[in-house]
Amino acid sequence: MPRFTIELTADQIESLQHTAQRQTWQEQCDANGDTIDHFAGGNVDDAYNGGTYAGEIEAARQLLTLLGLTW
Repeated sequence: MPRFTIELTADQIESLQHTAQRQTWQEQCDANGDTIDHFAGGNVDDAYNGGTYAGEIEAARQLLTLLGLTW
């Protein structure tokens, strides 16, 4: 398996950490006792955007974890 090296600037790391600290809709629902329907309300576009939003958050968290950095 190939190995890769990645270099990130302090600003890039800060941006990833900021993204990783946001709450996904599911996390907000768990904290507030709401349901996902509260956010999307049956609107397919809103549901899609909520999924991409959650994906950004999860990707930032995973990348920072792999790099051994806190978020």
